[in-house]
Amino acid sequence: MTHYRRRDDLTITPRPDLADDPDMMFFEVAQPGRRTILVCNLYNERQQEQDGQGDVAQRGTYTVERLRRVRLPRDMPIVLAGDWNLHHPWWETMNREPSALANATAEWLRENGFMLVNEPDAPTFHSHSTGKPSVLDLVFVNECAQREDTVKDFCIDERATLDSDHSGLRWSFDPAREVVENPTGVRYNWKAADEEAFKEKVLSAVEDRRDAFAPLRERRELSVPELERAAEALRAVLDEGAQAAAPERRTSTQAKPWWNEAMSAAKEAVEAAETAQSQCKSADPALRERLATACSHAAAVFRRAAKKTKAKFFRTTLEDAKGNDIWSFPKWTKGRREYPTPPLFRGRDLPPATTHAEKCDHSTRRSQEKNHTCLFRRDPSSHGTTGLVSRA
Repeated sequence: MTHYRRRDDLTITPRPDLADDPDMMFFEVAQPGRRTILVCNLYNERQQEQDGQGDVAQRGTYTVERLRRVRLPRDMPIVLAGDWNLHHPWWETMNREPSALANATAEWLRENGFMLVNEPDAPTFHSHSTGKPSVLDLVFVNECAQREDTVKDFCIDERATLDSDHSGLRWSFDPAREVVENPTGVRYNWKAADEEAFKEKVLSAVEDRRDAFAPLRERRELSVPELERAAEALRAVLDEGAQAAAPERRTSTQAKPWWNEAMSAAKEAVEAAETAQSQCKSADPALRERLATACSHAAAVFRRAAKKTKAKFFRTTLEDAKGNDIWSFPKWTKGRREYPTPPLFRGRDLPPATTHAEKCDHSTRRSQEKNHTCLFRRDPSSHGTTGLVSRA
């Protein structure tokens, strides 16, 4: 399963035509002004296979074995990411020989030009039972993605771990977008902004700071203090315009309405325990065991707090319900699901239609072809020969 947040400049297209696999998902990431990226999200485990009688067989294929059978395109950036569940000297120091499966996977990756994004020996898995760290979650990119610097700002995000023993892997696909820290700490909801109020306030603020902007109209080289003064004035103008036209952006109360300060404290405790375990360089097994125990305890406290807080919130909500409010409660367990249609075959020498526009174009062409049919009938004037009649 892959979750993504909707954005106007981002289009996600599933590619089940490449692999229809429960442990491996391909999808395309398209943004205006840049090449489409193919991403594979995988979890490496042995797939249970059935014999001829419908019983589960003892042996099946691993996800990475099925990945090697996928025909990957050569002319686009490709990112392979997920839980590989393999140990190999390529990404971690080992005191034993890697398995045959790990060797075959590493050889296939190198033969197809894939390079490792992770820093070797940087742990991504911390066992809650033993506290032993290892490297299991990996990101690989092909030569095209490496050449175009597709994966940027890669890091192992311990704050995204919570009660899982796997660390989160985070990176950016957008090279043109840089993270800018908001110095005022205020974020605005621009969807609800009043455009006319913004223009009016900006023009008024510019007029009030005419002296700061006046040197910009002069045809001469400006000094650093003059440029700094103009930049500060421009920032103040935009701040005043935003304050006048757009409401402050606030966290949705419907996202997690049951979340409270106790949950925030439990979450911070989990993050602190996970960070302490991941940053521990000591070889002392007793210390590692204590850190692992602390992580397990913090995760258990977090889960119990979430269960208790949710139960209290929903019980109170039901008790305070009035009138027709009760009919909206069944919606709690319902979510919005979208099931995209599979790729459409367009011809032997053409790639399948995967995007919405391609599928619409293909369906339109097929509809037009069906409306213009060719019928054969016997022509009386042709003495028994068959004539061709076209009917639209």
